[in-house]
Amino acid sequence: DLLRLLAKGSIRPVIGRRVSLEEAGRALEDHEQRRTTGRTVVLVGA
Repeated sequence: DLLRLLAKGSIRPVIGRRVSLEEAGRALEDHEQRRTTGRTVVLVGA
């Protein structure tokens, strides 16, 4: 059901921030320390 709602656009994930692949380690640390809000997206090749 969740995937169906996502496909319909009824729900959308909250993106808290976007980081480069080089910043992924720090982003993971921030996540583990609960310093993030929403999803963190790692941009590969950016």
